[in-house]
Amino acid sequence: MSQGKLKVKTKIPKGAQKKIILKRDDRSRPRKAKPITVRQKIKSNLEKSIRAKIEDELRSRVTHGDGKPLAGGSGSQSKGNKKDGYRLAMESEIYTGAPVPEHPRFVRHRRKTWSELRQVVRDVRCRLYHTACRIPAAVVFCRKQNGVRIYFLCSLATGREMTLHYVDVNDKGELSKCQMLFESKFHSTQSCSYARSSKEEQLQLERKRVMMCGIAAFDYVAPGNFAFSSSGSVFRCHDEFPLGCADQGVFPEEVRITEQNRRTRLDPQMCPFDPNITAYISHNDIWVYNWASGHELRLTTVHESDATLSAGIPCYVTQEEFNRFSGFWWAPRSTADSVDMRSTSPPRTRSPVGSREENQPIRYSILYEVVDESDVEVVELPNATGGVEEYHFPRAGTPNAKSSLRLVSFSVASNGTFVDISYAQISNPFIDAAEYVLRAGWTPDARHIWAQLLNRQQDTLQLLLVRVQRKSYDKLASSGASYGASAMETEPKMNLLPSEINDDGLITHAVLLLEEKSSVWINVHDVLGFLSNESLPPQTVTMSGVTVSSSPTSEGSRDVPLCDGGDTIMENGLGAEHYWDSTANVAPLAQDPCQDQGDRYQQLQQKQHQRANQIRTSSSPQILEFVWASEATGFRHLYLYRIDLETGMCIERRPLTGGDWEVSDKYVWIDNQRRLVYFIGLKDSPLEKQLYVVSLDETLGEIQCLTSLGASYQAFVNPECSLVVTIESHLAQPPFARLYRLVTNDSDVGVRCAGGDTDTVILKQQEATSIRRPGGLREYMPQLQLIGNLMEPASVDERYRVPELFQHQLSSGDTVFGVIFKPRSLDESRPYKFPTVLTIYGGPEVQLVTNSFKGMRHLRQHLLSSEDFCVVTMDCRGSRNRGVAFESHLKGRMGQVEIQDQVEVLQWLAEDRGYMDMSRVAIHGWSYGGYLSLMALAQRPDIFKLAVAGAPVTQWNLYDTGYTERYMGLPEANREGYHRGSVLSHVSQFPDEEGRLLLIHGLMDENVHFTHTTSLVQALVKAGKPYRLQVYPQERHSLRHLATSEHYETTLLSFLQDNL
Repeated sequence: MSQGKLKVKTKIPKGAQKKIILKRDDRSRPRKAKPITVRQKIKSNLEKSIRAKIEDELRSRVTHGDGKPLAGGSGSQSKGNKKDGYRLAMESEIYTGAPVPEHPRFVRHRRKTWSELRQVVRDVRCRLYHTACRIPAAVVFCRKQNGVRIYFLCSLATGREMTLHYVDVNDKGELSKCQMLFESKFHSTQSCSYARSSKEEQLQLERKRVMMCGIAAFDYVAPGNFAFSSSGSVFRCHDEFPLGCADQGVFPEEVRITEQNRRTRLDPQMCPFDPNITAYISHNDIWVYNWASGHELRLTTVHESDATLSAGIPCYVTQEEFNRFSGFWWAPRSTADSVDMRSTSPPRTRSPVGSREENQPIRYSILYEVVDESDVEVVELPNATGGVEEYHFPRAGTPNAKSSLRLVSFSVASNGTFVDISYAQISNPFIDAAEYVLRAGWTPDARHIWAQLLNRQQDTLQLLLVRVQRKSYDKLASSGASYGASAMETEPKMNLLPSEINDDGLITHAVLLLEEKSSVWINVHDVLGFLSNESLPPQTVTMSGVTVSSSPTSEGSRDVPLCDGGDTIMENGLGAEHYWDSTANVAPLAQDPCQDQGDRYQQLQQKQHQRANQIRTSSSPQILEFVWASEATGFRHLYLYRIDLETGMCIERRPLTGGDWEVSDKYVWIDNQRRLVYFIGLKDSPLEKQLYVVSLDETLGEIQCLTSLGASYQAFVNPECSLVVTIESHLAQPPFARLYRLVTNDSDVGVRCAGGDTDTVILKQQEATSIRRPGGLREYMPQLQLIGNLMEPASVDERYRVPELFQHQLSSGDTVFGVIFKPRSLDESRPYKFPTVLTIYGGPEVQLVTNSFKGMRHLRQHLLSSEDFCVVTMDCRGSRNRGVAFESHLKGRMGQVEIQDQVEVLQWLAEDRGYMDMSRVAIHGWSYGGYLSLMALAQRPDIFKLAVAGAPVTQWNLYDTGYTERYMGLPEANREGYHRGSVLSHVSQFPDEEGRLLLIHGLMDENVHFTHTTSLVQALVKAGKPYRLQVYPQERHSLRHLATSEHYETTLLSFLQDNL
């Protein structure tokens, strides 16, 4: 073909035709395109300036096909430029080499450079960070003269570092401003760099999912004693300043570093009745430190004698999959009273914190866990320096670590050294047969140890109570001796057969308080509250990673958040009486396991009736009362148990809450004097957590909501159940903290507090009475009365677009919830189509959609919507807080059923909204969400144009035992499920087109190992499938370095821009 001009006509809808002229040579090779703008004949500097202005217009204007600017565009167009809008859009695509849109309903943007995308990431990150970065966490209360001091963790106003703050509220209801507890110069001495943290510190932060630096947790013993770890060392301080003191803060004291121990120290816990004695973990053993004398002792030496053993540290699976991060527990009081141990040490003459008689010997006891990982597979993972590190990691179907419980007891000599140290191992058939020790601790009177046990299949949970007494004790170590390896071989064992005394003089008694079975799996929780008598000593409780020591008040009430469970429990139909049958109720260890349960159950009922008639209303110390959560009805609810410790029989099991809704899996707060229990639940909406109260004396009684609907709440209640700190937020409101007085009808008129336009008369609690006043919730009618804002709420940027909640009924009949982040340029009066990104997790244990402000947790959603992507997130079957049946949809078939729900909702939503372009849908997720992103692209390439998978699981037989076996069963029992759930089984279904798959992974990931990605890459290469891989060499499962996060988010935007 001779050289000439080739005219190409592109059909433009609505008659807006335009000619595009291209020059071609004889070989049909395109030459330089002839410009179609006024730049064609402009050569002077003035003309170049005009061209620059046009380019600026292209950057800022986004237009539709009819020539009108989109909502949020750059102003109105002049009368003579009615067609310029679409022309500019076409010009921008021609100059960047991208295809011209064939339909004006699809919005196109000029392609942004990497630098421009990175700046977008920085801008959005900055806006979100300043909306909700200062939120109180781990709140504790300290009663002082004329008021209360409230301590909490919060970030500094200048950055991401967390530290302790406090506010004061006096008896007049006046609230002081927030202040730092420590002197400002203390923070300048501490490293706030994740990269400079020790390996032990980094792994602890990974397991706890803590993204902030600084003080991540602290231990508190009233009044005003704190211990915490920072920069690999342990610190303590005592706040003795009175209310309203404008002091500059306290400077914490550090453990003295000696040649004996220069290693990292973690998890400090003070003795609840003597904060001068602190225990912590160092070099995989328990150490104790006396702040008064400066004496430090390695209390256990199991790791020193055997590198596969550790003391006081839970194994990887317990931390990662069961959320227990500590492996030792102080006895809440001196065991000289509860466990009669002979001590040859001089009696202590000074009294520790709390009221004790002078010259009474003090005995300190610690229950601790020893973990044996000798049978656990060792994997080698890359580290930041180019070498490799070894980790004990049990893959599905392989041996787990073995846990055992032990006791250590000691005294403190007059010179401050640790003496008369003794050890014992707890061993009984229940503990020995358990695969996992989920939780453990002491009852408030220190007479019993309790433990939660779980089997390998995770369908049977046991709550065990061990009574420990000693008639006589032969000292195992001389005064001042430390524990050595040789002593371990001869340590006495506590034989926990009922009423049996062994040769060492140990009297122990085990009671199986309850056993729960599930046809699905047991969901572990932290709801266990022991009711206590007024005479009991202070006890230690744990909440939000912070140990809180609380003493009984004049009302005898106490804040008791402890433990966990799930269940199937029998009821015998005896009217209002609900008795529960367990193998421990009647001589548990003497029973033949094959004995006919029907006959035994009838005998049990008769004995229970007889015993119940004797002690139904008794307050005998032989009766143990506790609040427990169970999923017996298919939803997690609260139950009150009364156990006769003399016989081990369950006297009463009273359901306190019920219905098709969930109680939160965290804490309860018990008001012993009024017999009320406060808890967080989702009774009114599965999307909103509220604070509720119910009576302990009513079966399925009235439940009162204390907070306002339309928002979601966290709450912290003080031990006296008289003050409440709430953290409130909803989708349009960043979180903010408020302080309330919790008042009841049996209170006296007291001081006033600010609350709105008028002062609200609040009530002071009466002095405790020894009379238990029945009447339930209606008698007391608790209510919250506002004192003031603990911290002022953050302002919302005017560019912040509030996400929209939606719900949809699936074809299965289940209702699911989701949230949509609308594109920035959306004008719903004009039905134009936008590319859509489905952000997904989709696995169990997680609920993404709530009516709460998530701020930085929704960074990527807001980032994508700011670039005119429509972003959708939903919780389909398998997510948490919707009941057992809803969650069990995944049982044995992970990866096979989740995408079906997601696609069904996505298609409905696109039809309902009208602005989602279903021909341009991407899916993106991390961890389990990365796994489902891969499965979605393989299973439904017709729906999903591309997938971005971060740190994905690709084969379940490579993941850990605790998680995988809970949901998929053991590999040998579910071979088909493991095969179908493997991404590698679907590699042949991945698309052949480029630009449809992006893999992202941290090379040091010790949770989802990089092996998952390399095995997938090898399979993709073998199958000839295209992919793109982004590796971050110095990152673990979470991307913690700011530069890495910024690069990842820019990569995400760039990949979507190029391919979607």
